[in-house]
Amino acid sequence: MKKTLTVLLAALFVGSAAIAATSETIPPKDDRGILTLRTSANKEIAPDVADVTIFIQTKDNKSLQKAVDDNKDIANKIQAALKGMINPAKGDYLKTENYSASPDYSYSSSGKQTIKGYTVSNNIRINTRELEKVGAMIDKSFELGATSLGSLTFSVSSYTAVCNDLISLASKNAYNQASAAVKASNGVILSIRQMDISCDGNSAITPRNNFSSNMLMKSAAMEMAAPQQDKYDTVIEQGYLRVNAYVNASYYVK
Repeated sequence: MKKTLTVLLAALFVGSAAIAATSETIPPKDDRGILTLRTSANKEIAPDVADVTIFIQTKDNKSLQKAVDDNKDIANKIQAALKGMINPAKGDYLKTENYSASPDYSYSSSGKQTIKGYTVSNNIRINTRELEKVGAMIDKSFELGATSLGSLTFSVSSYTAVCNDLISLASKNAYNQASAAVKASNGVILSIRQMDISCDGNSAITPRNNFSSNMLMKSAAMEMAAPQQDKYDTVIEQGYLRVNAYVNASYYVK
């Protein structure tokens, strides 16, 4: 019995010594350093998609049906013309949005409400990759009765892919810069501690161009005054979109 107890105690002693020796050879986590840095990458790209909203408004003092018919007639003419200018094979399309028809009211001094006419509104949205035709599309729409330009934006269809490429580049730059800094200090990178990424730059840009039926009337008057001049389509400059990617990275180093 005493022999067995002696062997057991010896075994426990050896085991505890081994544990103590092992714990002394593992460096504590606090011995690791942390290196944090921020990098970026950017690129300017030309838009390849235009989104145009043409506004059509018609009024009649007596008949809602007359205002409806007038609006429909203008919209049909514009759509027929635009269908010959877009390219559905590239994904171009036309879409009717925000159609409304409502009475217009006037109010007496006593607050009495009276219908004074009717207004019908209709938007035609043009989404096209035929950027060189955007000016002609707008001009044609006004020529056929459009009353104003609701919106005009240019966008990049590959925006997400561009962001991903820039984030990849910024991440590589972060690692290369961290490696250079640690190497100069005779250290090594152990692992990534944390990485935050972001990408900005609006996916659409809006040129500062305002069009209305009044501008069309002025343009027509100028053409009548100088008929010898050639007619040019309105020129729309889409510009460039700048995309920026940022990486905030921190590494465990030793």
